[in-house]
Amino acid sequence: MYVILWWWGGLLSGEKPYDTDIVNYLKKADHQGVNLVGLCTGSFYMAAAGLMSGRKACVHWYHFQEYMEAFPDSVLLTDELFVVDRNKLTCPGDSSVIDLALWIIDRHLGKERVVKCLRHLLMDWGRPHNHPQTPFIKDYSFISDPRVRKALFFMEQNIRESLAVETIAEHIHTSSRQLTRLFKLHLKKSPLNCFREVRLSYGKWMLQHTDKSVTEIAYECGFSDASHFSRWFKSRYDMTPVGIRKHLD
Repeated sequence: MYVILWWWGGLLSGEKPYDTDIVNYLKKADHQGVNLVGLCTGSFYMAAAGLMSGRKACVHWYHFQEYMEAFPDSVLLTDELFVVDRNKLTCPGDSSVIDLALWIIDRHLGKERVVKCLRHLLMDWGRPHNHPQTPFIKDYSFISDPRVRKALFFMEQNIRESLAVETIAEHIHTSSRQLTRLFKLHLKKSPLNCFREVRLSYGKWMLQHTDKSVTEIAYECGFSDASHFSRWFKSRYDMTPVGIRKHLD
């Protein structure tokens, strides 16, 4: 038996974000040995019920800092699509829900049913649990200033855009001068240099995990063209985008 908790969109704000009836229900279900599945920020509810202490949990990279601050006794992963820790199953939501569902079907009904599901879903394959999420947030967990983290999140969410320092500063309710000072203090780089590194990091991930062309990836990452992307990429990684892919082969 499975109890599936899907709290879509990260709506956990306010003084009392957790419904006590749901929390008590989860505690009772866990006591009875029921498998609990936390999708998206449903894992927050499981942790709020005191059920994730010392357990592995898989959340979206966007919610990493929020989860760690609220539940520091959990073992948090953002580099996998889902995690199964005994009777606790967690995943970051979105498309990873399909991958977790296929794993459950395989466990109970076998691969033949999985193949049938894939055909109905017009999918070629289900991704394994250790298929990586786009790995951003884990690189920022050491930053103590919430304004810097918020600025980096804003950059990640607007990779295709040409963001000015003033726009980023306005988003975190500070001045351009203060934003620059904070980035120099915590990252030893300017905000725009960090923004370019975020774009390049995303581009490297796409080169390693997708079949998109270098031109497509360049536009996805906010560069004007493939040549512009390739020049900065080689400067950062001492290897061209094409070279990265050849290295994988």
